[in-house]
Amino acid sequence: MRLSCAVALSVLVALTPAAATAQLSVQVGPDNGTHPDPKIRLANSTGNTVQFTVTNNGTIDAQFTKTCTPIGNVTITTCPVVGLIAAQDFKVVTVTFSVGAAGSGGVQFSVTSTNPVGASAVGKWDETIVAPTA
Repeated sequence: MRLSCAVALSVLVALTPAAATAQLSVQVGPDNGTHPDPKIRLANSTGNTVQFTVTNNGTIDAQFTKTCTPIGNVTITTCPVVGLIAAQDFKVVTVTFSVGAAGSGGVQFSVTSTNPVGASAVGKWDETIVAPTA
């Protein structure tokens, strides 16, 4: 019986330092700066998409929630689930949106870690919306 307890104790001690040095970090690309979408959007169009890359730069796996925020003449129609991303891995997500009148807008994508908590990042695409030519 004593041998079992000693083995369990040494495993616990061996795992504790690794857990104490775990780091949590996330990045969204493109970031929240100025990033003109190379695609020009036609006014009053639907089914437009942009992609974001969510990278877990941490040393531990993490679960993420997301928020899609429309800017200007943009309406978000599908905001994708991010979910679990392994340490040092990434996931590409696609946001679907429609646009209104000619002008400008944007799609902002935010992620926040929920398990463990403590990391967040924001990305953004700037949209140019033009009237269709006759």
